[in-house]
Amino acid sequence: VNHGKAAGPWRFRAFGSRGRGVDRYDLNEFCDRDLTTPMAQMSAQSSSECAPSMSKSVSPVLIIDPHDVITKAMSGMLAEIGWTKLETVSNAVDALEQLRKNAYALVLTDWVMEPMDGLEFLRLLRADAALAATPVMIVTADPNPAHFIAAKEAGANAYALAPFSTDVLAAKLDRIAWAA
Repeated sequence: VNHGKAAGPWRFRAFGSRGRGVDRYDLNEFCDRDLTTPMAQMSAQSSSECAPSMSKSVSPVLIIDPHDVITKAMSGMLAEIGWTKLETVSNAVDALEQLRKNAYALVLTDWVMEPMDGLEFLRLLRADAALAATPVMIVTADPNPAHFIAAKEAGANAYALAPFSTDVLAAKLDRIAWAA
């Protein structure tokens, strides 16, 4: 399966307030530059390797999304890139409970959830000294730049505009690992 930049179903344009088309891959690359260490400063090691703080086999990944189809898709993508331990919850309240009970290598959270959205979840997580260092990637289908800015200011480690390919997910997770 070709998950690269030219893959048809993964490439489409979102239109901003001025009517100009914005390629979602360009937006995802922009988000990477602003949330993580610049590429030039990253380790030259293989992207298939992972920093110790994000061990794929030791600590699980927590996926927070109210839609089963999305959690299944994200689980499949994560499994494809080597993450063997995955847990899912449907809302941020349950996620905070899980995070207080168990250690997680990473949290992938949707932006739009009830009763607490991804931004409020991130702010509460960062305010809790015991959980503040947990890496968080926010996922949304809304290309609103204000969301990206708010996530960055709240301490998101990565931000992704859905839909995205497995390759994009792997690159974002590698950038989080090497920036740690």
